[in-house]
Amino acid sequence: YNPAFKCAHIDLLRNNCFGSFRELLMKVTKDAAMIRFLNLQLSTAERPNENYARELLELYSLGTGEYTETDIQNISRILTGFRANGDGEFYLAKRHQNKQAYTILGKAEVKDLEGVIDAILEKEACARFVTRRFCDFFLSTELTNAEVNSIANRFYSSDYSLTALYRAAGTFIIEEPGRVAGRLYKSPLNFLTSTFTLLPLVSHDRQALFSLQRRHGQQLLFPPSVSGWPLHMAWFDSTSYRQRIDTITALISGQAIEDEGSGEQVDAEIPQMSQLSTGRGILRVDLNGIIRDYSAADIDTDKLLNWSSSRDTSHIASLRRSLNKNAGRNRVLAEAMRSPEFQLI
Repeated sequence: YNPAFKCAHIDLLRNNCFGSFRELLMKVTKDAAMIRFLNLQLSTAERPNENYARELLELYSLGTGEYTETDIQNISRILTGFRANGDGEFYLAKRHQNKQAYTILGKAEVKDLEGVIDAILEKEACARFVTRRFCDFFLSTELTNAEVNSIANRFYSSDYSLTALYRAAGTFIIEEPGRVAGRLYKSPLNFLTSTFTLLPLVSHDRQALFSLQRRHGQQLLFPPSVSGWPLHMAWFDSTSYRQRIDTITALISGQAIEDEGSGEQVDAEIPQMSQLSTGRGILRVDLNGIIRDYSAADIDTDKLLNWSSSRDTSHIASLRRSLNKNAGRNRVLAEAMRSPEFQLI
């Protein structure tokens, strides 16, 4: 594990997320974190390592059933010699490189990374697979194949422009809001991100943040496997839901919260301030700031309940009435964040 490589990998994704999927695949393949993580640095002409070739096809582009073991073997041979130095810079170790040409996904005479990526992207199955993964993560896991394919067709015809994918997905959301609103259950990291978007932290202790992530079962940058984290409802059970409620209650009211990694408990002692302590760090929420924000006469209730804007439930309607009546805002805030609707995207 190299923190610098991991940070560079995140920057790579951020800097290329609105560009070409073709370029993104090219750059990820030459990325130091990926080369080390999937053992491309061990791949030689005599002993090609198939790890990255397999994940490139199975997880990043086509999905199972769209390629053969021979495709994996041939791609792994083409990618031999890919290396990254200690500074994270890509280079090609030519003495370990296999310079022969191979057939990839029915495309003959492929001998370099560009040819491999071209062979993959020529398959419309690639656009359908990537679009399905995108929709499952950001829209809904319940979209039909026809709905996903209508988005995928625009992605494919744009020569894999990621911006075109986002626009097509956005158009679908506008045209079919009922198909996507409130369909996804937040992962622990989504839950914590939305919580601290609403509750302004005045202390960002990284150890405490990691402890809180560990408590909820999802630590940033430490996925359980190469395929990543499970999605949405896989995170739902009565125990984890209770943990979320307890975390919100502790942050707002200052109750003790246990760091399950250290086994310690610490009570909040600062008036109108909640804290989570792990023995090494403290998270604090500026409740006074919340009171100021939500006490103004011209309060916009959507500022507090913007996450519920597409959910017309009696519970949300009750919360809005309480806010408009200037009822105890901290109580309303806690009630809103503990509601089932807050757990949905």
